[in-house]
Amino acid sequence: MGVSSASEATVAKLLSRTLAPSEDVSRRVHKKKSATQRKLRQKEQKQKEELKLLLDKELADKKRKAEIKKNARLVRSHDVKESEYAMDEAQLQAQILNHVNSKRGSHLLKSKQLAELTGRLPKPKVKHKTYPNYVEPEEEETESEGEDEFERYKGQPGLTPGLAPVDYESSDEEEDAE
Repeated sequence: MGVSSASEATVAKLLSRTLAPSEDVSRRVHKKKSATQRKLRQKEQKQKEELKLLLDKELADKKRKAEIKKNARLVRSHDVKESEYAMDEAQLQAQILNHVNSKRGSHLLKSKQLAELTGRLPKPKVKHKTYPNYVEPEEEETESEGEDEFERYKGQPGLTPGLAPVDYESSDEEEDAE
């Protein structure tokens, strides 16, 4: 009964060799399980992606429909505002005409106000009578007028246009007399 420790080691080695094929089977089973799990996971992922795509499409459709409804509401509101504006404008014109008709000939409304309300311009008021075809003749300067100006300046002391001072002329005459 003396089994040595060396022999025990060899027996353990032999046992481990014989057990190795069974371990390989368990590994194969484990690998098989992981491959099937991977395939299942991939299928689940594909299904999730398809659902996500469907949800995204539905959300996009909902957003698009909501945008269309919003735009339709805006267009309707603009149409309503335009029709209200047209009605307001027609009512305003009617009020103006009623006001003008009730105040016609009254001293309360001036002609400018009437013109603004009715759209008609009043005739311009003319202070003096003018004739559109009448042209005033241009005055031509004659020689006699030039001489008259000279005579006018001659009696005034100081410089005359184009001549020496008046007092200077008289001093020349005095020298000539001596």
